[in-house]
Amino acid sequence: MHRRWYAFALILIVLMHATALAQDTAAQECDIDLSDVSAMIADADEALNSGDQDAALATLTDAKGALEEILSQCSLAAEVTFETAVYAAPGGNFSLEYPANWTVNTAFSDADQGTQAYFATSAETMRALATPTPALASGEQAVTMIVLPSAMFGVAANTPPDEALDQVVETLVPQLPAEMNLGDVSEISVGDISARRIALEGESFNGAMLVFPLADDNLAVFFALAAPGELDALETTIAQMVTSFEAS
Repeated sequence: MHRRWYAFALILIVLMHATALAQDTAAQECDIDLSDVSAMIADADEALNSGDQDAALATLTDAKGALEEILSQCSLAAEVTFETAVYAAPGGNFSLEYPANWTVNTAFSDADQGTQAYFATSAETMRALATPTPALASGEQAVTMIVLPSAMFGVAANTPPDEALDQVVETLVPQLPAEMNLGDVSEISVGDISARRIALEGESFNGAMLVFPLADDNLAVFFALAAPGELDALETTIAQMVTSFEAS
């Protein structure tokens, strides 16, 4: 068991190095220094080799706490990692930022009736949104975004935000394609925004449905599709899109 703790800590260090390499070198609030953590890991290994398992575990616990602090300060979701363009809803009720090299298509947009738009890494990838079993290659990402007044989801006025999110999820889940394997509903947060997430899995894609409350009693639903193993990066992008939302 103790060796497993040690291996876990080493894996975290490797991941932290990978995270540091992936981040924008211009980011000022994320200064990663693993020298103290590396020293603690070495001390723990020395204690294990000498048979002092209690000391090793105590040191590993300290190292784990230090790594978690670094991860908290250097969350990729907090960094702007792409050049942005501004999507202004044709209906005139909101705008948000999205990756400038993405393709965008608006299905409908009305100040009172809401907006549905599609975002994707290419026009070809956007077509994946029309099939319940999309086949996405590495680097391909597609998103359906629906922004509607909460009343259009059947949510009564002045409903507490968490209850409103749960009601929207209950309304939408039965409408999802049967071919998609649905995960459990989980509570997530983006900054100070509370949201809901449901994993959508398939053999040739990873996906998620994300539901966020917005200003002026609006709700946003994002259906995100990515190549297998690449959903985290897309969800980071969506988080940045949501935090850039501005009501008009």
